[in-house]
Amino acid sequence: MDAETIKDIAGYTPIVDNAISAYDTIIAGIDGDWEGVAWGVAGTLGGGWLKGAKFAARGLGKIDPNKLNHVFGQEKHRLGQLLDKFGGNQEKAYRALDDAAQQALMSGKLNIKNGINTQTRVNVNGVEVDLVGGRVVNGRFQIGSASRRDIP
Repeated sequence: MDAETIKDIAGYTPIVDNAISAYDTIIAGIDGDWEGVAWGVAGTLGGGWLKGAKFAARGLGKIDPNKLNHVFGQEKHRLGQLLDKFGGNQEKAYRALDDAAQQALMSGKLNIKNGINTQTRVNVNGVEVDLVGGRVVNGRFQIGSASRRDIP
């Protein structure tokens, strides 16, 4: 995760700059799964425990490259407009899609039948996207796929 992603998550303030600096110092000696811990510590140092928790959740929630390819790598999904909103960054677009999916879950808008989401339209930064498939596991919606194929 880079400094721009942190600013997207937390908003830009001098405190966030401190968090970025703390993260850079912490991460210099560690890697892998510990990155989420570094985000948590950096966020806490930079802005309190709530930002620390947000940073840790993002750092630990690595997105499987195969999932990114499955969602964004198929031209038939027509997700170019969504990717454009995020400068072509698949990870940022996926995180925004995931945020919209979690909001749909919390507001009861997912079309769950037999444990599977049939199709639910969500708005991601002004772009309508259909969540196709996916299921709820331990109270969190896991995206199956996404598409704009049926959206004019």
